[in-house]
Amino acid sequence: MSETPGGREAGGADGLERLIDDTARRFGARFGREPVWVASAPGRVNLIGEHTDYNAGFVLPMAIDRWCVCVAASATSGKSLLVAADIDRSVEVSLADLVVRRHAAAAELPAWAKYLAGAMVERLHGLGAESGGRGVAVPELDVLAVSTVPVGGGLSSSAAIETAGAVLIEAVLGAEAVGESAGSRNAGADATAADAVRLARALDCQRAEHRWAGVPCGLMDQLASSFGQAGHGLLIDCRDNTIERVPLPSPDRAVVLVVNSGVRHALASGEYAKRRAVCRGAAAALGVRTLREIDTGAWGALDAEQIRCVRHVVSENARVLRAVEALRADDLEAVGRLMVESHNSLRDDYRVSCAELDAIVEMAAATPGVFGARMTGGGFGGCAVVLATPEAYETLSRTLPDGYRARTGRACEIGTVRASDGVSGGLL
Repeated sequence: MSETPGGREAGGADGLERLIDDTARRFGARFGREPVWVASAPGRVNLIGEHTDYNAGFVLPMAIDRWCVCVAASATSGKSLLVAADIDRSVEVSLADLVVRRHAAAAELPAWAKYLAGAMVERLHGLGAESGGRGVAVPELDVLAVSTVPVGGGLSSSAAIETAGAVLIEAVLGAEAVGESAGSRNAGADATAADAVRLARALDCQRAEHRWAGVPCGLMDQLASSFGQAGHGLLIDCRDNTIERVPLPSPDRAVVLVVNSGVRHALASGEYAKRRAVCRGAAAALGVRTLREIDTGAWGALDAEQIRCVRHVVSENARVLRAVEALRADDLEAVGRLMVESHNSLRDDYRVSCAELDAIVEMAAATPGVFGARMTGGGFGGCAVVLATPEAYETLSRTLPDGYRARTGRACEIGTVRASDGVSGGLL
C-alpha cells in the first residue's frame, strides 16, 4: 500500500489506551498544546475469502488489536498540518481547497498523505461539505497519526488510516452532523442508524483509496475496520454489504497468529488491478455483472487466465460459507483444511502468493496443533494467517523464524492477534 504510518506492536484494550496516550503526548511535543479530538481504527486480518470482495462474493475478516490513532486540534494557521509521526513525515494542506478540488489534487500529495487527506475530504463530502464552500463548514486541523498496523503486510494499514481520518472528521463536526449522514435520521432503530453511518463511512474511505491512492480495492477492509466486534469475525456478503458477526473460538481453544514474511507488497504497482481487470473481462464474457453469479460449470468462452481466476473466486466463495458453518460447529480441523485449500487456490489459480508466503504456510501447516494457514491480504508478500492451539503457537514462535530464515534467507515476525472492536472517536 505504499507508505503509511505503522509497524509497532500493541494489543488489547489497554494497548489502545496506551497508544492514544502516546499519540497525544507526541502531539503535545510537536505542536506545543494539547489535542482536542481523537479517532482510532483497527487493521484487519482476513481469515478466509481473498479477492472475492470486488467480485461481490463472501469474505470473513476480523478487526484486530492493531490500530491507527489520529489526534487533532484546530489549526493555528490558515492551513492544516498532517503529521505521520511513525515515519517522521508531514504535509501542509488546505482542507477547504481539497474539498473543492478533491482527488484532482492527489498528485500533489506524498503517498502516505493520499490515504489520510483523501479519506478526510471524502468524509467531509459525505457529511455535506460541497465544492464552492456550501454545506458543512470545512475545518482546518493540525493532525498527528500513529499506527501499530504493519505497512505492506496485508493487514490493511491503508484502511486503518483512512477510517481513522474519516472518524476524526466525524468527531470534529460533532455527533449531530454524523447522525445526519447516510439518511440515518430515517433509519429507525439506533443500531440501524449507526450501521448506516458505518456503511457510509466505509464507502467514503473506499472512494479515497480508489480516487486518491489509485488502488481499486473492494470494501472489505473499510467495513471490517468500522464494523469490527471483539471476539467475532465478520461474514460479509459483498453483493449487498450485509454483515453477520460470527463468534470465534475462545483463546484457550485456538489463537489467530499473523506471520509477517518481511516482503512488502505494493498493490498500487499494478498486479492487483490486473487481477480485477481479468475478473471484469471474465464476467463480461460470461454475460454476468460479477463473478458472484457464476457457479461451477463450463467456461469455454474464457481464456486460460480467466478460467483460473473464475475457478478461484467460485471455489473461494464456497469455502467461506463452509468455514462459517465449521466455526459454528466448533470444527476447527475443517476450518484449517479450508484455509489451506484457500492458500493453494491463491497460489496456483489466482497466482498472488510468493515463495516466502508459501514457505510460511507449509511450515506452519506441518506443525502439530496447527489447524490451518494461508496467505492473507492482497498477496505478493505481506502476511500469513495461522489458526492454531496455544501450545502450537509456542512451538511456532520457537521454530518458525529459524526455519524460515534457513529456507528464504529472510527474517519473519510472528505474533497473536485478537478480534477487536471497530472504530472509536470523539473528544479526547
